[in-house]
Amino acid sequence: MANDATKKGGDPFAPLPDSNERLLEQTALENQALRDKDAARDAQLAELQAEIAKLKARPIPEFAPAQDAATEIYAGADPDGNSLWHYWIDLAPNGGTDIKINGIPYYQGQTYKVTTDTLRVLKDVTARGWVHEQQIHGSNENFYRKPLNRTISGKQ
Repeated sequence: MANDATKKGGDPFAPLPDSNERLLEQTALENQALRDKDAARDAQLAELQAEIAKLKARPIPEFAPAQDAATEIYAGADPDGNSLWHYWIDLAPNGGTDIKINGIPYYQGQTYKVTTDTLRVLKDVTARGWVHEQQIHGSNENFYRKPLNRTISGKQ
C-alpha cells in the first residue's frame, strides 16, 4: 500500500503523520491498564499480608494427646461460605504416619485448617484406625477378666 509520502516521492518508510499520536495513545492506555493491574495486585497482597499478621498474632491451640481433648476447633468460613476447622491428627499407633486425601498428606501430630468435608473424612479414618487398634491390641477391653494361659502343643 502506498501512502501519501510515497506518492510525493518521500520516504516510503516514514510513519504516517498521525500514527505517532495513535501509538502514544495506545501505549498510554496499555500502561494505564498495567498500572491498574499492579494496583489491584498490591491491594490483594496487602490484604493477604494483613491476614497473615492476624494469624501470626492469634495463639495456636495446643492439643494434648488425651482421649477427651478437643481435636477440632471452628476456624470461620472461607469466601465461598464453607466452614473451616482446625483439626489435630491423632492416629492410632498401629501403623501409618499420615492420611492421604486426593494425594495431600495429613501427618500425625500436626494441625491443619480443613473444610467440613475433609474434616469428616479425617475424623472417620482416624476413628476407624483407633477401632482397629482396640480390636487388635485391646488387652484392657475386659479388664477384670482373668487372662487364659493358652498354649498350642502336640501333647494330649
